[in-house]
Amino acid sequence: AVNGLLVPSGTGWQLKPRGDADFEMSAPVIPISRVRSTQVGKVVFLDGKVLTSMSAALGSVFGDSTIHVSDTSGSIRVTRVRPLNLAVGDSVRCVGTVAVSDGQKVVDGATAFRLGASFAPIPRTVTTAQAAGASSGTLDAALVRIDSARISDTTTRVGELVISVSDGSGSLEIKID
Repeated sequence: AVNGLLVPSGTGWQLKPRGDADFEMSAPVIPISRVRSTQVGKVVFLDGKVLTSMSAALGSVFGDSTIHVSDTSGSIRVTRVRPLNLAVGDSVRCVGTVAVSDGQKVVDGATAFRLGASFAPIPRTVTTAQAAGASSGTLDAALVRIDSARISDTTTRVGELVISVSDGSGSLEIKID
């Protein structure tokens, strides 16, 4: 069910929900692992937990309109998200179009609906080698933790600090804006 206000829209009428509470939708929600194998251009619905916060006024924690969402099957970036207030751990339903960004599947042009309150997400512990290769992409957009890494070098590049670290398994760059 969708509640909203009817407003004229050029050639007809459009229903405009007043907020997330007005939008209740039964749709074929698919796991993130299946989104990653879905054809580019297809509209998908997914449910998950938010890994990066977003402010309706300021955008995401990275200063853009991208959030990261995780379910029990994996994680994915959700890009060009309609602005709304989300906290890390909030349950969301996202609808958008499957696209490719930086060689990885994303859900683009998305609308997210907050379904529930936040919880503290638990990062997956990985080695620096696993993180550097994102485990062949399977860790793309995932919340990870690296224990026992030592700093081998630091440098500054335009607008960011780059820290090279290794836990003995391989080297990883950490970029801080």
